[in-house]
Amino acid sequence: MSEKIEPYKDIALIYDEVRPSYPEQLIKDIIEATNIKPNNTLLEIGAGTGKATVQFAERGFKIHAIEIGKDMGGILTEKCRIYPNVSVEIASFEDWLPQHNGKYDMIFCAQAFHWLDVAVKYKKCHSLLKEDGHLILFWYNASGEETEET
Repeated sequence: MSEKIEPYKDIALIYDEVRPSYPEQLIKDIIEATNIKPNNTLLEIGAGTGKATVQFAERGFKIHAIEIGKDMGGILTEKCRIYPNVSVEIASFEDWLPQHNGKYDMIFCAQAFHWLDVAVKYKKCHSLLKEDGHLILFWYNASGEETEET
């Protein structure tokens, strides 16, 4: 296993308190665009403290979440205890080996894909996706602009 950076080590609680969640419309748009259903299997890379994980878990999706940080993963695990369809594994995505031979309907990564090894991340995602699966990557960027809620 190679040595990996553990982002936000020792500040996971602060991160979880100050980091905004994702807009509900983004989650709805992802579900609509990919046509995923609650019986589909999702893989989340770099789940952090579960900001995106919980938004999909609340809708009943079966999610296996991978998080490299022990501190972040501890918060994630605690948040996901109430979601029986969510499992959490503390590991780097590059070193992680799936415990089954199944493939995923959707792999998603919120705010963390840039941390991954470019020589591994795309190929590994491709090998883990079903033929008609989706790789969804998203980030939060504060624009300073205000929008009207609809």
